Amino acid sequence: MILTFVRHGKTPGNLRKAYIGRTDESLAPEGVEAVRHLQLGRFAPQYWQKLFSSPMKRCVETAAILCPRQTPLLLDELREADFGMFEGKSYEELKELPEYCRWLDSMGNGSIPEGESTPAFKKRCCDAFEKLADQLVSEPFDQVGFVLHGGVIMAIMERFSAEQKPFYHWQIPNAAVISVTLECDCWNKKRQFSATLFRSDKQ
Repeated sequence: MILTFVRHGKTPGNLRKAYIGRTDESLAPEGVEAVRHLQLGRFAPQYWQKLFSSPMKRCVETAAILCPRQTPLLLDELREADFGMFEGKSYEELKELPEYCRWLDSMGNGSIPEGESTPAFKKRCCDAFEKLADQLVSEPFDQVGFVLHGGVIMAIMERFSAEQKPFYHWQIPNAAVISVTLECDCWNKKRQFSATLFRSDKQ
């Protein structure tokens, strides 16, 4: 089975390079256009037999552009991280804040005041995905699509890719894609994807 992870199109906050987690923004016009022009070849949405999405507007809107005739199953556990007091602000706005400097020094693994820590966020996403993947491997699907946030895709790939690459290796731009193979044997024995087949930002 092929799983294709699509990062949602850009929002106004993404254009400002702000931390947009719990803020439920719609796509910016630029984001809509980028999704419309996404070329996926053999991994294209018309081949997806099932579609999953974060419930946040930017993902639901992206899914509607990609698959206008398919209603996605919304997965609340795969929403973006809560950036707490950093939410909605850019690096330039935060760079003098001691709490932000400490968080950067921790390589993003420290606690975020009023927000969600990266380890807690990763665990939330990966626990939910693992439970879902256990269901998917028992189903007769050839291709399944996911429309998610960048951090969610990074957490899933870091934990389950056979390549064993770190979190930031899997960072992709908005309206970009990673496709992987989920094989029953490899998943049940190793809890891993068998291979990464396609990554649109590396072509």
